[in-house]
Amino acid sequence: MQNVLETDGELAAAEISLETARALEDGGPWGQGFPEPVFEGEFDVVEARTVGDRHLKLWLRAEAAMRPVEAIAFGYFDESGARRPGAGARLKLAYRLQSTSFGGSERAELLADHVEWRGTGL
Repeated sequence: MQNVLETDGELAAAEISLETARALEDGGPWGQGFPEPVFEGEFDVVEARTVGDRHLKLWLRAEAAMRPVEAIAFGYFDESGARRPGAGARLKLAYRLQSTSFGGSERAELLADHVEWRGTGL
């Protein structure tokens, strides 16, 4: 038996924005029988750090010219063998796009449901 994660496809780099996150949030309510959209995509790691011993905080780029977007993978280090990626690593994520104002300013953030290594990058 294999786990299957269905997604709503990829967003273009320009769609990974606060405006898109707000539009998705306004499209709810999300819940049982009407799940929140989950997207997938490949990203280059700009920076990564561990938060609270269990969570992975990332700054990612889908394209070299785009501004880095924040991402968080809650419970990432609960998995056996999980390791923190370095700058330049390439990751594939299944994520939900949301707005956040944690830390002061409102911005888009990826809430990662699944993180898969694609390469070490640079």
